Amino acid sequence: MGQTRAEIKEAERRLAGLGYWTGAVDGVLDRATRFGLIAFQKYEGRAITGQITLNELEAIRAGSSPKAKESGYEHVEVDLDRQVMMLVNAAGGVRVLHISSGFEGEFLEEGKPSIAHTPRGRFIVYDKVAGWDGKPGGMYYSNYISGGVAIHGYPSVPTEPASHGR
Repeated sequence: MGQTRAEIKEAERRLAGLGYWTGAVDGVLDRATRFGLIAFQKYEGRAITGQITLNELEAIRAGSSPKAKESGYEHVEVDLDRQVMMLVNAAGGVRVLHISSGFEGEFLEEGKPSIAHTPRGRFIVYDKVAGWDGKPGGMYYSNYISGGVAIHGYPSVPTEPASHGR
């Protein structure tokens, strides 16, 4: 059974307060709200449904804010196991988004085989591309971190590793 607008708004308000990126707190279960809920479900190890049920609302009410591994400076932390990314401010506060990393399989890139791998470690962004990269099925606002691997946007974000990692 669907939840009321008031319950959805409560979930949005609570998720945003915990640090999950939900978009407007308006009682509408839109794409941004679903993405915030999916990030919560991933971080908490819950079934990934993107749906606000009474069970999920109770879990959100009982939830606590994700914690950054480090604080004292602005940075990004990616948790590949949970498939979330945390934008960390200098005080250690976070904004959490769900991600889809490399799927660890083979694919063809310009006719050559490659592996869709997302590396682990510490990286510095060495190049940025504003907007779309201009390629069909391309990336949005790419931040290159390692040998062609980029943190980037895309029109859809699967709930599991599905990216080419590039």
